[in-house]
Amino acid sequence: MSVSPFKFTDALDREWAIEISTYTIKRLKTELNFSFDDLFAEPDQEQPKKTVAKYQSFLNDDAKFSDVLFVVLKDEADKRGISQQEFDKGLSGHANVAAIRAFHAAYTDFSRPPRTTFLRGITIVAEKEEKLQMIAERRMTKEAEKLTDEKLEQMVEKGINEAFSKHATDTAGILV
Repeated sequence: MSVSPFKFTDALDREWAIEISTYTIKRLKTELNFSFDDLFAEPDQEQPKKTVAKYQSFLNDDAKFSDVLFVVLKDEADKRGISQQEFDKGLSGHANVAAIRAFHAAYTDFSRPPRTTFLRGITIVAEKEEKLQMIAERRMTKEAEKLTDEKLEQMVEKGINEAFSKHATDTAGILV
């Protein structure tokens, strides 16, 4: 099986192709003393949430994730003359999310069972959560669109009156 690149575009509009191989795993151990085995030697069958939490913690640690991702992409970065600092500038907002997804897909593709099965399960749960969030955002947008300017003004006025009324009550004792 050949290594498939998983791509993302960073915030500076640079496209990156993530390829994880045994070479990458060795390089991570040598350059960062990082091993996926530290995250999960094998998924914890007794407490899968604990294993997921460790992996998510790694993905959400911007500094650590950036260091690992840069080592994974170091050959490409060197060819482009991009330093770690310049690379990090491209990891923000939606670009960081895209990088995490591409990295997760590449690592899932590289892994062997049972880890592959476990990682695919994480992907399925994440996709379901994303769909639920999109549905909730759509519903909120629809509700907001129903509000007329008059209704919005009434809501703002009510909020101001309540805040003023509470402030007046809270400060009444100070004036006496």
